[in-house]
Amino acid sequence: WTYGDTPSEPAGNAAYGTTRYVYSESRSGEYTSSQPVDAGTYFVKIVVDGTADYDYFESAPVSFTISKAEITVTADDITAKQGSDIKELTYTITGNVKSGDEFQITLNTTADKDTVGDYPISVTYVADSNYTINVVSGTYHVIGLDLDVSVAIADYVYDGMEHGITVTLTGEDAGNAKVYYSLEKLTDLSDVARLGSASEVCPGIKDVGSKRVYYYVVQSGETSQGGESSEGGASSAVGQLLVSGSKLVNITKAKLTVTANDKAIKMGDSPADDGVTYDGFVPSEDERVLSGTLQYTYDYVKGQ
Repeated sequence: WTYGDTPSEPAGNAAYGTTRYVYSESRSGEYTSSQPVDAGTYFVKIVVDGTADYDYFESAPVSFTISKAEITVTADDITAKQGSDIKELTYTITGNVKSGDEFQITLNTTADKDTVGDYPISVTYVADSNYTINVVSGTYHVIGLDLDVSVAIADYVYDGMEHGITVTLTGEDAGNAKVYYSLEKLTDLSDVARLGSASEVCPGIKDVGSKRVYYYVVQSGETSQGGESSEGGASSAVGQLLVSGSKLVNITKAKLTVTANDKAIKMGDSPADDGVTYDGFVPSEDERVLSGTLQYTYDYVKGQ
């Protein structure tokens, strides 16, 4: 299993007595009843304690692995007006994080608050024995307008609906800018507002998985600077690309519970089923969306 998940229970049978399981970090090490929780490779034995009639028994050790959980640390893009102080750098973690776990993450940028441009935001971290950590750099945008661009986290559980990203514009010049979206990274950014591959409506994503959505903030009207050049000679003209970036839309699987219906049969008859009950389908979907063949197993054996 993976770190943070519900542990898998070992399975074994003994011809007599009650079985219990003991664990160790090495094949020949000390075995205890404490089930491991951290990522790594371990060993387990089946033990049957001795009785007045039977000797103590233990099986040969069997190895198993608890895999590292995988997370991604993404530096949040930041937009700031030219000349304003460098803003606090923030990040977003996606993936399965066990409650209570913390990480040592450091963000840095080379942004020059007085010079219009895009600057990288780097991510470094201290390794964690229970996690595989991926990093995604961000961008610090210094622009000549009073405009702040924020992008909300786009993590969803499958519900049959379409989802996208939400880009919010604030600041004195927010009303003079528009956001355009695309599922493909646009290569010609000279005039995003006129490119047919971009849309003012964010594309909807429905199926489970991760899909990147690109956004482009374009000036759509006269700003508080009246179209004049800003300090340092940077102009702000209608149709000018101000900020661009992207965000992953992550849709995880919905939980579906399948419960076998109770079935009564006459003693001596062959085992039979009475179907199953499903719980967790989203509206307008049912078992017809599933693939494979439903199979039943029975502890009851005819004639016993």
